[in-house]
Amino acid sequence: MNTINIPVLALRGMTAFPGETVSFDVEREISIFALDNAMEGDRRLFLVTQRKIGVSEPEEQDLYEIGTVCHVLQIIGVNKIHRAFSIAC
Repeated sequence: MNTINIPVLALRGMTAFPGETVSFDVEREISIFALDNAMEGDRRLFLVTQRKIGVSEPEEQDLYEIGTVCHVLQIIGVNKIHRAFSIAC
């Protein structure tokens, strides 16, 4: 079994499913870091939904175990602390 490393982005209040194209804003510093890492590589990003949307800095136990590997299509860089982007799952 091969192990691969993919940047992880936690979603608040939404879930990405395979076959969907979704767009949303990213503001958390760690999420912007994950997005930047995906763009520096093969544009793959693992999206996983948070259990509670009120948690501002989720840890592993705050996330569901199953998510979706997606491909970043487009980033609209609003500024250093806010980005909007579109992904295909």
